[in-house]
Amino acid sequence: MKSIFFFKGIKFKIAIEDDGRSFFKLTIKVRNQIVADGLPKNEYDVTNVGKHLDAHEWNKAIEDGAIIVDMRNHYESEIGRFKGAICPDVETFKEELPKTKKILKGKEEKQILLYCTGGIRCEKTSAYLRHHGFKNVNQLHGGIIDFAGSGVVHLVGGLSGLIGSYFLGPRFGRFDRIEIQTKSNRQSG
Repeated sequence: MKSIFFFKGIKFKIAIEDDGRSFFKLTIKVRNQIVADGLPKNEYDVTNVGKHLDAHEWNKAIEDGAIIVDMRNHYESEIGRFKGAICPDVETFKEELPKTKKILKGKEEKQILLYCTGGIRCEKTSAYLRHHGFKNVNQLHGGIIDFAGSGVVHLVGGLSGLIGSYFLGPRFGRFDRIEIQTKSNRQSG
């Protein structure tokens, strides 16, 4: 892909456990919106998005007590999520934006952390929340995909619980965790 002229400079999201055969073909479609939200254009400004946090900044914000919101699909949240994350109970992204705003009402001055799979939903959500008066909106840069590949986290299998990590989820009938290097465990290990 990188050898094709039209794709130079484009960041591709590669699945965490990709063996190079995730998709049989590539189809590119031009859309008016990358993620359909059903909202009028005056409900948010896509040029006014939240701050993008790398894995280290994200972990620090969690340690400092930020409010975490999972903007992924319901089934993705069931596979795994950050400890304490708010997971809006909705079926579609169109429902998720107003529901998230309602859940966060009264927390406009608090630090909000948004995460999703690759970062697209968070771009829209952060713009939407900022448009509606939320001051400190942040998003995990590149989503879970980039977070897992950041070198700050390590995939660990088995029954591990949340010891030393913030991300947990059932997967294939057992628990896996992403062990996160935080300031405290970097100094001790």
